[in-house]
Amino acid sequence: MKAKYLGTFETVALEKDKIYDVISIEKGWLRIFIKNDEDYLFPPEAFEIIKEEPENNYKYHYKINNISFDSWWIWLACKEDNSLEEEEPFVYLLKFIAKKLNAGEWKDKICSTGGNMQFTIKNDPLNLVYQWDDLFGIVLICPCGSNLSHIKAFLYEKYGITE
Repeated sequence: MKAKYLGTFETVALEKDKIYDVISIEKGWLRIFIKNDEDYLFPPEAFEIIKEEPENNYKYHYKINNISFDSWWIWLACKEDNSLEEEEPFVYLLKFIAKKLNAGEWKDKICSTGGNMQFTIKNDPLNLVYQWDDLFGIVLICPCGSNLSHIKAFLYEKYGITE
């Protein structure tokens, strides 16, 4: 997600009318990259959210199939292949997200959690665990207490994952 600074908040770190990358939303505040890989929280009223069309230039198209607010799980379906027996769409999704979060690199950015087909991705601002199995297919396990609405919006804006 991107946001344009409106110049209403007194700070030397931000330039009026400049567009910044929002890396997360935390308790309603925007976490924004400034420079030199520094990020800070700012009030949302100081920014105008820039609507972007999600990038859908990847091999598979994913949609949210179900959300569990009790277990903090988000199930994804691959529009091209509703079969849960193939793990290729899952592996492709892992590489795609790792590349987007790590300037095109994915090797050594996908880390096994020790569980069977459970992985994390370095620099993931959502701290998700990505899981695949024959029973559930692709599952995103969110940290307990996460705002699932914000995660859902982030998945759409950054990765083009629809409902």
